[in-house]
Amino acid sequence: MKLDQSPSFRKAVTPWHDSKLFCAIISLLMALVFFFGDIGARFALEHEEYRAYRWVPLVLMVLSGVVLAVNLTRLLVHIIRRPPENDE
Repeated sequence: MKLDQSPSFRKAVTPWHDSKLFCAIISLLMALVFFFGDIGARFALEHEEYRAYRWVPLVLMVLSGVVLAVNLTRLLVHIIRRPPENDE
């Protein structure tokens, strides 16, 4: 006689890329990349020979800003909607 393989008693496994720690780490790294792009954009605007390349740090800022916004939203959803886990 086989055991019941019903998943109703099993705890749902959270993917590693959807954990609170991963979202916090990625958010921190993307904030650093965003500020790095900001420094690059300021440098490009201050120096005449680099003005033609100011699009590179701006694209970097936009892309890191999108990833930062997505991960902060995901982190807030984790904090607001998920109940704290009991270790009982």
